[in-house]
Amino acid sequence: MEENQDVVLESKDLETILKWTLKIPSYQRIYCWKEKTVLKLLNDLCELKENEEYCMGNIILQKNTDENGDEYYDIVDGQQRLVTLSLLIQVLDEQSAKDIKLLDQRFENIDAQKFIQYNKFLIENFCGRHKASLRADYILKDIILNVLILKDGSLDLAYTFFSNENSHGKPLTDYDLLKAHHLRYVVYEDQQRHLANRWDELMKAEKPKNANYKLYEQALAIYVFRLRKWLNFDWWDEREKYRVKSEYEASPVIEAVPPFCESFKYYEPIQGGTHFFEFTEQAIEKMKYFMMTSEYQMIHKLDTESFVVLRDVIEALLFAYFYKFGMRYLTEALLLITRYVSQVRYQNRRIFQSSVFEHVRLSKIPLLIEMYSSPTFFLAKMNDTNSTLMSLQQIKAQENRSTISDIRERYNKKLKECFNDINENDLIIKGINEWK
Repeated sequence: MEENQDVVLESKDLETILKWTLKIPSYQRIYCWKEKTVLKLLNDLCELKENEEYCMGNIILQKNTDENGDEYYDIVDGQQRLVTLSLLIQVLDEQSAKDIKLLDQRFENIDAQKFIQYNKFLIENFCGRHKASLRADYILKDIILNVLILKDGSLDLAYTFFSNENSHGKPLTDYDLLKAHHLRYVVYEDQQRHLANRWDELMKAEKPKNANYKLYEQALAIYVFRLRKWLNFDWWDEREKYRVKSEYEASPVIEAVPPFCESFKYYEPIQGGTHFFEFTEQAIEKMKYFMMTSEYQMIHKLDTESFVVLRDVIEALLFAYFYKFGMRYLTEALLLITRYVSQVRYQNRRIFQSSVFEHVRLSKIPLLIEMYSSPTFFLAKMNDTNSTLMSLQQIKAQENRSTISDIRERYNKKLKECFNDINENDLIIKGINEWK
């Protein structure tokens, strides 16, 4: 391979490819080959004879270098075949499978894990019935793949191929391509993985009863797409291929000028007349949706008379978050805001509304919500702030009091009841639903 070439096409046997360090990037679909496809591959391989090459199409890899200077390859196209073939070698010859680094990959997606478990079971049963027809050494040496290798630094080219190549499996949809397109702008791998998983969950959602579209199709293709076109007096052809993808691709920018974030103006001066009524109606509409959330319903259970003042403050702060960021990480925001506000309860055996208000005023939480352009900045700030707070146990230990129970412990017990239904695995920030 010539090092100065951005793209190189080579024919390689399976053994050579599987010895490379192969990784599955976040923009890829999950591993999801179904039984019919796996069995077709296995039946085809049963016909393989020694020294008879079997060309299994094209794969696309992108060459990269990790922080230690070690080379690895992102699988741009060919994940389904390579994973299935790796599972097959693992079943046929465990010794040969030790060299397959792809088998060391962690599959975070639960559905992908289920497909892998089931397909390995399927392969084991098939191999048990066809021992004489399947040999790991034949498969490793005689399966040939045309490998398109994209050099490190040609990421845009990798996405171009991903967007246009799909030699096996279902055709790529507008939404598959949008996922790949926008993940390229995400710098951190953990964020890529998290966002990709969230997108995949969205795509799997069933069509609502008596609906003509899935929710994401209705929102992006039927409502917002058309509104955007009408607003710009544009014409379009509903039959145009990838029209949705084209509409939602990143807008061009001047590199020297960073993009500015959206405005959030619930704090703006009230203008007399129609503006005031519209302002009021929109705020009420937001509140109605807010009151329908499970987060509101959870904290609203903090209804003991002595706790209502705290509850109302928590709800007000959470409403400011909801007004700007909607449902995104609303549970995390609820827990972090509740933890901060609760500190005034933990530190005082007796509290007043004025002291709670002062505690919140000094927190600058409404300002932080307004200042930050993304939930991640607000959540990170609150998480860092809360990490410096003393727990109720620590506070009572310092007081050296022998009191078995007081109002603070009853308050803490009530919080546990409010948040009892929150699943720790659903939280992106771990350990924030602990009330000690």
